[in-house]
Amino acid sequence: MVGNFNVLVVDDDPDKQTLLKFALQTAGYEVRTADDGEEGLA
Repeated sequence: MVGNFNVLVVDDDPDKQTLLKFALQTAGYEVRTADDGEEGLA
């Protein structure tokens, strides 16, 4: 278990977002997603 680490996945491809989110959550990370940098910084 990695602890309480947060990851922000920024990608305009929803399939990549889903894949990365699933893999990171499976590894124990808290994951948020954004479609672009502007949304990621909001």
